[in-house]
Amino acid sequence: MGLIDEIKAETQEIASERGLSEDKAFGYWFLEKYEDLSPEEAEDTITDGPWDRGRDAVYVDEDNKVLKIYQFKYSEDPSYVRGALTDLQNGVIAEENRLKDVDALDLIVVTLASADQIIEDLKGVRRRIKNWLTRHKYNVDLRLEVIDLKRFRELSERLFGVDVTLTWRAKHIEGESAIIGLLDASGLQNVIGRDELFSFNIRRFLGFHKGSVSWKMRETLKDEEQRDSFWILNNGIVCLCTSFEPKDDRTDFKNFTIVNGAQTINTIIKFLEENPAVEEPIWVVAKVLKVREEEIDWAAKITESSNTQTPTSTRDLKAVDRSHMWIESQLRDEFNLSYLYKRGQRGGRDSVRMKDLAQAYVAFWCQEPHVAFARPGQIFAREEYYEEVFPPAQIEELKERGDRTRRREFLLLRLLPWKIVLKGRDFIRSKTGPGTLYDKKFRSLTYHMTWIYSELLEEELCREGVSKVYSKIDKILDKTLDQLFEALCDFFINRGTEIPRSLKSEHAQNELRSIFTSTPRFQKIKALVRNV
Repeated sequence: MGLIDEIKAETQEIASERGLSEDKAFGYWFLEKYEDLSPEEAEDTITDGPWDRGRDAVYVDEDNKVLKIYQFKYSEDPSYVRGALTDLQNGVIAEENRLKDVDALDLIVVTLASADQIIEDLKGVRRRIKNWLTRHKYNVDLRLEVIDLKRFRELSERLFGVDVTLTWRAKHIEGESAIIGLLDASGLQNVIGRDELFSFNIRRFLGFHKGSVSWKMRETLKDEEQRDSFWILNNGIVCLCTSFEPKDDRTDFKNFTIVNGAQTINTIIKFLEENPAVEEPIWVVAKVLKVREEEIDWAAKITESSNTQTPTSTRDLKAVDRSHMWIESQLRDEFNLSYLYKRGQRGGRDSVRMKDLAQAYVAFWCQEPHVAFARPGQIFAREEYYEEVFPPAQIEELKERGDRTRRREFLLLRLLPWKIVLKGRDFIRSKTGPGTLYDKKFRSLTYHMTWIYSELLEEELCREGVSKVYSKIDKILDKTLDQLFEALCDFFINRGTEIPRSLKSEHAQNELRSIFTSTPRFQKIKALVRNV
C-alpha cells in the first residue's frame, strides 16, 4: 500500500467511526496524527458546521504565542488547493481579534496534492497577507506552509534537509562524521524559506517581541562594532546532514537541517533582509553532524541533547526518553498492546498513545482534569507532571530489579485511566451531535468524567488494588457510563456552566467536587460501582 492509500484508509476509518464526510475526517486525521492533538482538542480546534470563513481549524499555542489557521484540502488536484490560499486570507481577517495577543501567525494548508505547481501562488498570497498585517499595524511573524504528499513522505520515511554550500572562517575542525567551526550564516539566505532547513527543529521562529532573545540578537547585529563578535555572544547552532564534501574554505552539504538554532538563523537572515547594504559575513559557531537518512532515532537523540539548554521540554523531546522503549516492550509482552510514543507512528485503534496515557494519568491520579484537557503541553514541559507519569528512577529500578508483579502494577496504574478515557471518549461521541439529546460541546467532558471515576473507584482501589479493579473496569463502565454522562450534562446545563470554556480552569471541577459528588445521582452511580 502506498503512502497516499494509507492516508486515505486512515481518513476513511475516522470518517466511518465518527459519522463524518472524508473531507472533514481528513482534518481530524492530520490534527490528531501530525499535530498530536487529542480528539477533544481537535474537536475544540476544528470549526463548527461547514468550513467557516477560511478557517477549517484554529489553534492558539499559548506557550509560544502563536496563532495557527488551517485549511484542509482532501484532494490531489493543485487547482483545488489554490482556493485554500484565498480562503486563508479571509481566515486571517476573521481572526483579527486574536492577532494583537500573539507574536506569530502560522497559516497551514494540508493537502494530498503537490505544492510544486503553486509556488508562485504561495508567494503572492504571503505578500498580500503581509501587506494587510502591516497596514493594520499587526507586528507578527508570518509563516505560510503547505503540507503536501511530498512533505508527508519526508516526515514518514527519512531525515531530510536542503542541499547547500556554506563558507567557513579560517580553519575548522573536520572529522569523518562531524565538522565544527565558524560558519557564515548569510549563506543560508537563499534557503531560509524552505521548511526542510528546520525539519528537525523543536521550535519555529518566535518573533522579535521586545526583550526576547531574538530581539537582543538583532540589537547586537545592528551595532557595527559588535557585529563581528556576534559569534562570541551567541550559543551557536547544531545541524545535521547526510553527507558533506569539503572544498577549501567551503563545504557542500546534502540534506542540511538545523536542529538547534532556528532563532539565531532566522534573526540573522531577517536582519540581512532589512539591511541589504550589509555585505560582510555573519559568523556563528556551528556543529554539523553527519547521519544516514534512515537514522531517525539517532537524529532525534541529537536533537534532544542539543536542546537541553532551553528551560522547557516538549512532547517530541520526551519521545526520545529511553523509558518509553521499556514501556513499549512491557505493554507488548504483558498486555499485547502497541505503544505509540513518536509523532506519526502507526498503530491500531486500540494502540496506547503516549499523550493519551499521560493526559489520562494527570486527570485521574493527579486530580487535574483541566490540565489534561486544556494544557496537555504542560505535562511534557513541566518535570513535576512528566516525572509523575513516567518516573525515571522507578522505571530504572523496575528494569534492573523489578519482578513481574511490580512491573504489571506500574503499567496498570497507567492503563486504568487510559482505558476509562478511551471507552468514555467513544461513549460520549455516540451520545452527542446531530440526532442526539446533547450538543457536541459535551465531548469536552472526557477528562472530567475520568476524574469523577477516580472518586467513584476510590474505595475499590483501596480495598482491592489496581489489578482487580482493572480486571472489571469494562463491566463498571458498561454499567455506569450512560448514567454518569447524563448526570454530568444535566448538572452543567442546570447550573448554566459554560462548556467547554469552564473546563479549561478549575471552575468546573470545583463545582463537581463541592456539589455534584453530594447529589443522589452520584451516590446511586457509586452504589452501581460497588455492586459490580
